[in-house]
Amino acid sequence: MDRGDQPLIGYVVRGVHIEPAHIVKKRSIDQPLRISIFYDHSVYRLEPEKFDMINNTILPEAVKFWEQALRVRKTGGPIKLNR
Repeated sequence: MDRGDQPLIGYVVRGVHIEPAHIVKKRSIDQPLRISIFYDHSVYRLEPEKFDMINNTILPEAVKFWEQALRVRKTGGPIKLNR
């Protein structure tokens, strides 16, 4: 699917879990956005020191920043996405 360490242009991650449409979870408005990390397989080929720095320092700090900076807001209607 890729050429060495570079993913194909326009590559879409498939198999992302999405809750079925009939399950509705009530969440309070203005709560922090929850961010999950997905690693491309090329990350696991990094030297252990680089992987540890990315996994234990850089990404946790970035996730913490964006979870605090972004908030969930009430929408006026349904959000439709073309996937």
